[in-house]
Amino acid sequence: MDTSPVRAQIEGERQARDLARRRDALAAMGPMVERGQDLISSRKGLDERLGELGGAMNVVQLVAGESGLPGIPRAVATGNPRVDNLLRHMVVDADKGVLLRDRGLADLLGKTAGHVNEKAGTLQLEGYESQPVEIVLDQIVQPSDGRGRTPRYYAVECARLFLDRCADAYLPAPREELKAVVVAAFEHFETRIDTNPFRQRSRRLAKAQAANLAKAEGARLLTSWPGPYRVFTSTH
Repeated sequence: MDTSPVRAQIEGERQARDLARRRDALAAMGPMVERGQDLISSRKGLDERLGELGGAMNVVQLVAGESGLPGIPRAVATGNPRVDNLLRHMVVDADKGVLLRDRGLADLLGKTAGHVNEKAGTLQLEGYESQPVEIVLDQIVQPSDGRGRTPRYYAVECARLFLDRCADAYLPAPREELKAVVVAAFEHFETRIDTNPFRQRSRRLAKAQAANLAKAEGARLLTSWPGPYRVFTSTH
């Protein structure tokens, strides 16, 4: 008896069941495939957005970090611990310009702020009671130091005079060294941290005016000299 038709029917049924299982498996995997495609699309969109954000951040870094966003103070350290500590206590007053808070000068000298202010009074130097209009670095706007004492602020010339008039025993380091730290802090603040274009221009004009006045005074002294030097030679 020929069994070929029976074997063919059995093989056909087996293949049909296999195809049915594959079809069911593909149907079950359909949502997973769609989720995978969605994930790929989302990742592509995320990469594109990150690329746009990276470009925007580069622009912000260039403008605000390197070239300076006009009017926005920026934190730029010097690498000198004593200068950088003074910078944390420097502010801008609307009328008096850049000032140093008493706490900063006190830290430089190893004193308390109250002692520095008292010493300034004995040296006939007066600090300002100012509400700063701009705060940089890690400062917090506070009307007092937490003990009811209102901070006082000193301009660069006042800070230099303070150091000039103090006795050597009062200073923790050579006088000229401390003065150089103070001057460096003010100079760094004015040129690198304070980016306000109007104050920058005002400082440039003030420096140019001071230079012109110095030249004029030098010329006046030369012209007011009674006469040229005479060189005498000995005949002996």
